[in-house]
Amino acid sequence: TGVESINSHDDFFELGGDSLTAVNAVSRLQTDLDISINKIFEYPKVSDLARNINFKDSDVIDRKKVVKYLKNRGERHHIIKGSLDKITEKKRIYEIENNKYAFFKPTIDCLDYQNILLTGSTGYLGIYLLRDLLLYTEAAVHVIVRANNLNKAIKRIKEKVTSYFGLSLYEKYEKRIIVHVGNLTEVKLGLSEVSYSNLAGKIQSIIHAAGDVSHFGNYHNSYKANVLATNHLIDFSFTEKMKDFNYMSTLAVASGIVPDEKDIFYTENDGNLGQEISNPYPKTKLEAEKQLFKARIDGLNVKIFRIGNIVCDSVSGKFQDNAEQNAIYSILNSYIEIGMVPRMKKDTDLSYVDDISKAVICLFNKRFLMNETFHIYNPEHISFSDILTSLDSNFDVKETSLENFVDYIFDKENESQYKSYIYNLQLHGVGSDLSFNEDVNETIFHIASKKTNMLLEMNGFKWKGIESCLIEKMMNTSKKINLSPN
Repeated sequence: TGVESINSHDDFFELGGDSLTAVNAVSRLQTDLDISINKIFEYPKVSDLARNINFKDSDVIDRKKVVKYLKNRGERHHIIKGSLDKITEKKRIYEIENNKYAFFKPTIDCLDYQNILLTGSTGYLGIYLLRDLLLYTEAAVHVIVRANNLNKAIKRIKEKVTSYFGLSLYEKYEKRIIVHVGNLTEVKLGLSEVSYSNLAGKIQSIIHAAGDVSHFGNYHNSYKANVLATNHLIDFSFTEKMKDFNYMSTLAVASGIVPDEKDIFYTENDGNLGQEISNPYPKTKLEAEKQLFKARIDGLNVKIFRIGNIVCDSVSGKFQDNAEQNAIYSILNSYIEIGMVPRMKKDTDLSYVDDISKAVICLFNKRFLMNETFHIYNPEHISFSDILTSLDSNFDVKETSLENFVDYIFDKENESQYKSYIYNLQLHGVGSDLSFNEDVNETIFHIASKKTNMLLEMNGFKWKGIESCLIEKMMNTSKKINLSPN
């Protein structure tokens, strides 16, 4: 808004566009054009975009395909019959392998790190990891912050900690927070030669939580944030002395298409199974995992934590500042604005941010679990209709059948009003950014977490159940964000 004249060579983002306005723009353009949001990030200039998109062959969306599309979003618990024998055998082997952890004694297996490097400390999960490292370890926590100078970097950390946990917590642990000005995407982490060498000589463990978590955007930017930064930290891990490496990945690496595979039972012991992922976020997180698997072969101790869907704090209901970047928030907001939600299976994992952080802290310093991968998510699945129509919430949302929901959103009177919300549901569904008219058979990944949850339980950790009243608080406190189509 406020831009008086636009020409074909202007850049969408330089004119003030962002991910929200991109969603709104694409949802309108899709009426006539075959376009996805990643096209705008890839070709932000109008002239370039025009050369790389086409008009739709048909302006009619097959509603049966929409129903099929939305059903496929929740099919992670449905196994195609032809895959059943293969999955059953893999489950059997998985259960046998898990028996070795029965001898694990968590109370006597802790590594006593004195200096820990935490990246992404100003992010949503990162700020909780910072708090929990201060509360549950005695270590000095080193953080690398992008800023013009050290004072600004310290101020940024102070404001983040205070915003989420209060000034008293910051003042109590201030001396254990060691701030460095740097940039993970630069050689030597953006530090001077001397600072880099000194820091490398101190750090015993890295918790790498930084990254570009946007589910849509430019692949190059995602690569820099998620792969290049990881490679720089791997180099750092081998400098001066070896450091244990803990990587915050995503369960979305188990998505996309594996040729000729309809169903895959995906355990903590799996990694790259040949999945072809178009979404730049999980695509680059998987690429970073590949680099870390190579580093394991070279002798680096690497734990990988694949994180599920993060929601608010389990006590306060407080949520991340950039809520529009969160897929679950966008989906819930879309259903709320439409005022209707389809009755679906319990197909969604939701975990409170403080639970996720504590689960990581439970496992990151366990010697016996070196070079393990973990699936960190609440295993009690829930449906969006469960949340939005619960008796302990005040959402003004009606539950209906999937077919009725599709009829409603594509009613001529409603369709133009809900374009952006419909696109948000499409964009943030499980898997890739597929078109409703695209008949693609995705591989369904059945994600296992029994090993992880057994180990967490042995450490006295229990997942908290998702309460609709807290989700309501999460949505209400983020109302300042404009996700409307106008």
